Amino acid sequence: MGVVSAAMTLGALLHLLEGSEVIMVGTAGAMPGSGLQKGDLAVATRESLAEMGVSIGPGIGDAALLGMAEPRQTLSLDPELTGRIHAAAETVAATSSGPFVTVAGSSGTPELAARRAGRFSALAENMEGYALAAAAEPGGFRAAQVRGICNMAGDRDRSGWTFESARKRAQSAVLEYLRHAR
Repeated sequence: MGVVSAAMTLGALLHLLEGSEVIMVGTAGAMPGSGLQKGDLAVATRESLAEMGVSIGPGIGDAALLGMAEPRQTLSLDPELTGRIHAAAETVAATSSGPFVTVAGSSGTPELAARRAGRFSALAENMEGYALAAAAEPGGFRAAQVRGICNMAGDRDRSGWTFESARKRAQSAVLEYLRHAR
């Protein structure tokens, strides 16, 4: 779990496997104002790394304040592949596409979740997606990401979280995509 672990795993897999597409599957918390509910699917159009750059508040950074062209705090995922994943996901559950935010530490309060949602216009919060977006261009592959919504970001009461069913819905969306690919 986490962006560093995801980056290391992607690096190892890219060294071992060949392919033109990588689809990340997982779970996420729905951001306030996203309209997403537990049980829905979300497909990322872009990823922002929340804490990157100069800290401008708890859990939020601004890479532009570094005054350099790199690193880019927000990276896009492949629009064509994302569209096809979205279409497949719609056959599985209610689906939304839009920006995601990758975090080093998940939002511990509804207030932090709301600040991150506002800063990054994010539908969902996860801990790995930016690694995929950052690896895609130099790795020479197209990337997409689908996540099952298992909780509301900022809600730390795990008794109502639905990890297993959310993960299975996201996997089902990718399996549906693969059934109809090429």
